[in-house]
Parts: sequence; structure tokens; C-alpha cells
Amino acid sequence: MNYTVARALYKNQMLSCLYTDICADKQPIKFISWLFSLLGVESAKRLMQRRSKIPTSMVTHFPRLGWEYFARKNKAIYTQAEEFGNYLWAEEEFSKRILDVWKKDVCTHLYLYNTAAYNIIQENKVSKIVLEQCSLPIRYYLNRISDEESQYPDWTLTKTSEIINDELFIKYAEQERKELQQADCVVAPSQAVLDAIKEEGIQLKDFRLIPYGYTFAKTETPRKLQQRLKIATIGALELRKGIHHFYNLSGKGINAEFVAIGGLGSNLPEEKIELLKKSIRLTGHLNRKDLLREFSSVDVLLFLTIGEGSATVVYEALSLGIPVITTKEAGSIIEHEVSGFIVRANDYDTIISYLQRLSDPDEYARMSEAALHRSQYGSAKAYEERLILNLPTI
Repeated sequence: MNYTVARALYKNQMLSCLYTDICADKQPIKFISWLFSLLGVESAKRLMQRRSKIPTSMVTHFPRLGWEYFARKNKAIYTQAEEFGNYLWAEEEFSKRILDVWKKDVCTHLYLYNTAAYNIIQENKVSKIVLEQCSLPIRYYLNRISDEESQYPDWTLTKTSEIINDELFIKYAEQERKELQQADCVVAPSQAVLDAIKEEGIQLKDFRLIPYGYTFAKTETPRKLQQRLKIATIGALELRKGIHHFYNLSGKGINAEFVAIGGLGSNLPEEKIELLKKSIRLTGHLNRKDLLREFSSVDVLLFLTIGEGSATVVYEALSLGIPVITTKEAGSIIEHEVSGFIVRANDYDTIISYLQRLSDPDEYARMSEAALHRSQYGSAKAYEERLILNLPTI
């Protein structure tokens, strides 16, 4: 969210201090990002996204920790189990640095993020803890992926069931669980996240449902249907994003062009890539400009993900007036049968019936207009308003 919460708090005189790993407004990162930009280094764009736009006197950052985290993450051999170990290391080190300086800061509330809050919560004796659970609880999410792999084993090279039994993952999941249990209030971006927490048997002291918001270049008028539907999925081509369901639907005789926008997932078998190419156009990874151009030509977003916290791609589709067919696990703001449709990923007959409805120009125009209207609710401005309205009640 690129410091959206911190900026909203600052604008409303509710921010005492921002603690983060890398902030591009502060030295030496400010100079490094300027130099990288001058030299045309690709990572300069990512660094510039780390600008908080908050007075630097109110920001404390730990850039060495940030660099070390990314160095560990980008080493040549890096298993998924090691990834959880890296998360645990980063959480502990980040907490140590914050605890060294935070106690000098007088504040009534601490706004923390899931899996980066455990040690701070244990040491806190004064402030109320507001914990943002950005995504589905990790144990719930990986169990969903594991179940999907058991049904479609030839669509992945990994066995998530092995990760679930790894000691690093078990520790990571347990810390996340304790964070949720101990927080004074949990902020969730979608009902899907709250439902998953409940299914995990985690009792919350209090919670707020505050859907995210994003700023995109918005289309002002509803879209007109092309002669032939162009149906797209967006994201890494992997089982967890539902690419196998997208492929199966492409072979159901639907009069449409199927496009998969995104890079190849590391877990997708080579033979499946060749299979996809037979009925789906694969764009590969695109830069932002080309992605927007491709996205803007789409008629329907068919996003059959197995699990998200709140999928950004759905918000962007709405801002372009693109009707969305997605799963409840996407954690979206779609209103069923108004701005899109909520489906089960493997309910192909129902999905096909919705695509047929969207093939009607009048129905398509109505739903495109509804998508544009709903995108106002999903804007960054609306999110800030929801946030500032809710936080004082905690």
C-alpha cells in the first residue's frame, strides 16, 4: 500500500512516528534512488515507490536491515521453507531496532502489520495494538493450496503439504496466530480474511472490516462490448492463481479470446506451459505501460484465484469499467450480479452462464457502468475516509 496508512494518519494529525525498513525520502536511500534513476537502473522505480511523503523528522528507518533482507531473499538457492525463516529473522531484527527507540515515543496506539508484529506485541505494556491482517492467515492459505494440489497434482512442481510440516513454517504460523489473538483490534481488508480467521478458530478481541483503496487512471464512460469477448486473467501463471481453471474454461467452446497476462510461475511444469499456448495467448511479464495497454483492451477479468487478502487487479479492472468474475477468496469489493460475479473456481457451468450474459451488449454496458460506480468505493480517497472514520473508535 506504499505508506497509505501512514500518510492518512499524518494528514489527519494522528501520526506520531513512522517506523519502516527503507524510506526513499531519507538519506542515504534518497541519494541512492536518485543515482539509480540517473543511471537507468530498473530497481530505481521500486525504490521511488518507498517514498512516504511524510516529513522526514517523523520517519525512522533501518535501511541496512532492508538491504540485508532483500540480499537474503535473492540468494541463488532459496526454498519456500527458507523464505519463512527469512520472514522470522526480519521480524525479530526489525522489532529489536524499533524497541530500541520506540519507548521514547509517547503514543496511544501502535498500528502494526501481520507477521511483523509479534515481538513488539510481547514487549508492549502501554499502547493499544491495531494489527492489519493484510492477507489470509498463512496456515489457512497453504492448506487451501495443498488441497488444490491434491486435486490437480500435475499442475505444480511443488508439494505445499511438505512446507506445512516444516518447523520454520510451523513457528511462523504460530507467531501469526498469537499476533491475531493478542491484538486489541484487527483490521482486515476483506470479509474473506475475517472468514478465514474464524475458520482457523482464532478468537479476536475486536476487528474492523476496512476494504483497501487504490488510485488508478479511471475511465469515465462505460465500455462497449467488442464483437468477440476478450477474457483475461492477470498475475503469475500458477496453480494458486487458478491458471488451471482458466485453461479448462478456454477449452469449453466459448466464443472468446483467452489471454493470460503475467509471467510464468516458477512452479508450473513445462508441459503445462505448452498446453496453455494451444488455447490461450500468453503475454509474459509486461512493464507497467504495456500492462495497462493490454489490460485496457480486455472485456472481462476472469480471476479464479485460490486465495488473496484483497486482489489489487480487481480494483484496477473496476476503474477501467471491466466486469469481473472472481472467487470469494479474492477478497474483492465486487457486488455479486451488480459489478461482477462471485463464483467457485471449479463451477464451470455457472461461469460459462455468466460469460454468456456478458456477451449481451446491453447487459455488458449495464455491468460496465456498475463497475465504474463501484470503483469509487475502491478509491484511495474512499479508503482513507474509511480508515480515519474507524480508527478513533478503537
